[in-house]
Amino acid sequence: LLRREAFGGTLFFVKEGKRIYVTKDEFEFIKKNNSLSGSLVTELGISVEQVIVREPAQLLDHNFSAPDTVFLEVTKACNLTCIHCFNSSGKVLPDQLTEAQLKAIINDLAMSGIQEIRFTGGEPMAFPNIIALIRQASTLGLRCSMGTNATLISDRKADSLKSAGLRAGIVSIDGLAERHDR
Repeated sequence: LLRREAFGGTLFFVKEGKRIYVTKDEFEFIKKNNSLSGSLVTELGISVEQVIVREPAQLLDHNFSAPDTVFLEVTKACNLTCIHCFNSSGKVLPDQLTEAQLKAIINDLAMSGIQEIRFTGGEPMAFPNIIALIRQASTLGLRCSMGTNATLISDRKADSLKSAGLRAGIVSIDGLAERHDR
């Protein structure tokens, strides 16, 4: 995923989660040829099959045009009631965003040059169609990760998440067993 910036661009390798910065000349070469230059392939040890180019409408001289990663809270619902929860998750909010609204947000984020979406909650696995959201983001070229308590993930669900395009799961360990479980 190549995003134009005032200085050149950011080149993000979705599978690896690796980001580098390129010059204006390197940006133009990659955009024109839909591939990396030989020197970049040698330097990085990574080749690419496809380059998705994003050119935000607004480029800022001293800031990036968009965040690299967005944390998207898809629900407040959670199957646990952890005493340390920073956002008091537990129940679905009556005005929770719908799947269609979240898909529209994901589309907007992708078009603005976001490179990764971290699905969070509550517990994102409690969102009824989290797989569809991940699949859409992945199809748009975004890296997908998830902050989860992992208690709702079976082997079968893990396979579905991977197939949909989830690249990383982040599970917090909040102390030794007794403290963590409390």
